[in-house]
Amino acid sequence: MERELTRRCRRSVRVAEFVAVDALSTIRTGGDVASSTERKTPLFAGYVEVLYARNAWLVARVDIWTSRDVCHRQVKFSSVYVQQNENEVSAVAVTNGGGLTALQNVEKIALNVADRGEMPALTNDDLAKVLEDVVKQLVDVFREQQVQTLQAATSQRAKFEYEMLQHRPELEVLVMSSESTGNYVLFALPLLGEKPQWDPKNLIEAEDLDSVYIPDGFHAPNFSVTTNGLTIFIGYPMKEEAKSDAAWPLLVEWPARMLLSSQVTQTPPSSKGQSSVELIASCKKMFLQQWRRRKDFIAELRRHVIGG
Repeated sequence: MERELTRRCRRSVRVAEFVAVDALSTIRTGGDVASSTERKTPLFAGYVEVLYARNAWLVARVDIWTSRDVCHRQVKFSSVYVQQNENEVSAVAVTNGGGLTALQNVEKIALNVADRGEMPALTNDDLAKVLEDVVKQLVDVFREQQVQTLQAATSQRAKFEYEMLQHRPELEVLVMSSESTGNYVLFALPLLGEKPQWDPKNLIEAEDLDSVYIPDGFHAPNFSVTTNGLTIFIGYPMKEEAKSDAAWPLLVEWPARMLLSSQVTQTPPSSKGQSSVELIASCKKMFLQQWRRRKDFIAELRRHVIGG
């Protein structure tokens, strides 16, 4: 299920289903406890988590049930937390608003379980469709709330950079808070995008696989369909600050499955005089140059080792 949702949503998705659900009292739609003639049969109850950007996870408690052969879905509550590392989780590092509560309305869903007996159940495809819709709505509402928070900031530079990037379909906006730096906004974009000329997978397909470094026991190339893309993050403070020559925060996040030995570790120097568009372009150029040099080096090394 998680793998299918990750494929459909193009994001990391985690699902935790409850083992047992009270058919009468768990689902509440605003009225009194259901009578026996209005019994609600639970079909799913659990948590869905989706990775938004960086290490921010959106969480929703989702209930699905049927009553009188009509299926309903409700997001009981939703929240956001920032996973600092494997052993530390913070629930308050992201600036939240009340927009996520709009998802909590009970909605009818187009599923027919009337012919599935006294104990109806959802198929994997049924559940995937419902949860996919929840994930997409959750992401859309949260993204809109983050943009609203950014627009209310006093930093004209941050808002200007958003105007420059907002038409890119893969853009993620994440407003963060830190005791040391205060509130700041991160713009996250795939470093290589969707264009073929920036896609290393196409370089692999067009050349001899033996000339490309293949990690993970030679099972797959560096950039496979299952590997998340490289992501560039550019940060800007939410408040206007005094003029300084210090560089803006800039980092490139590597896919978790990409071995350290296959990563390109250098990023171009950045300055406040460069726009986010210029930073992204220079990172793309430097990355592909380094990647090709590494590929050529590995190919030459293999020729010497295997040929010798």
